[in-house]
Amino acid sequence: MANVFDTTEDCSSAIQCLKQRGYDTAGRYYARPGNEWKTIKLPEAVALARAGVSIVAIYQDRQNQAADFDLSKGRFAGTTAYNYAAGVIFQTAGSAIYFSVDYDASESEVRGNIIPFFEGVKESFDQAAGAHGPTFRVGVYGSGLVCRLLRDGGHVELTFLSQSTGHREHAVFLNSMNWNLSQKAETTLCGVDGDPDDTNPTKPDTGSFLLDLSSIGHVPGPPPGPTDDRYTVIASGGLRLRAGPGTEFDVQSVLSFGTVVTVLGREGNWALVDATGDGSASGFAYSSYLRKV
Repeated sequence: MANVFDTTEDCSSAIQCLKQRGYDTAGRYYARPGNEWKTIKLPEAVALARAGVSIVAIYQDRQNQAADFDLSKGRFAGTTAYNYAAGVIFQTAGSAIYFSVDYDASESEVRGNIIPFFEGVKESFDQAAGAHGPTFRVGVYGSGLVCRLLRDGGHVELTFLSQSTGHREHAVFLNSMNWNLSQKAETTLCGVDGDPDDTNPTKPDTGSFLLDLSSIGHVPGPPPGPTDDRYTVIASGGLRLRAGPGTEFDVQSVLSFGTVVTVLGREGNWALVDATGDGSASGFAYSSYLRKV
């Protein structure tokens, strides 16, 4: 069953909508400095944690050709991922970081380029952890062939099978049930582009983590949004706040007349709002009963 949704987009505003659709884990990215457009930031990680949504961490700069893989590149990727996970996101010790192999690598490329890359990742993880740092497990995202060879060789603990059914050994590895996550075709959910991912009922460990907010101290909410994003409730009897953009979704609370909210996003006639002022999504309200402040 697909209960993980991986995306290169900040999904803070879609958390409640995704949860309503059965997704309790978000796959989000780490990357090298200069490639931050798809990188999860701490406020998003905090918003996910506040909603009870876990994170699957995936590292990718490019990694879509053999030239992107060797021992030194693995050391760099491992050090970059570890420092970001431990020092910026405060990722939970014992959870995993998946490293992407985003192309149909041949067996010779796996053995000559990709395995040394993962050896470099592991070496850098061990060095960065030292005697006192958090330890993270290593996973791979890739084709069936890549997942099989790295798993069987003991180079990774977790495997994330890509959606590319035409890549080497896709069906074989899928049927082996040796994967932890299996990616499905790209789609758009709750206004966010990404991929639903199946979890393996025989291997429920995905290496995900739920950020421990108590371990990172006080995290201030984002600054107040511009006036254009702030609205007041004009429904005299109050405005229902729902878990999703439609009357078929459960009512979570009722906003009283005059309540001021921040609109975080829209789906059709529905507005995703922050009703508490902490930057997190509170639910969906019908837009016609909101008036701009």
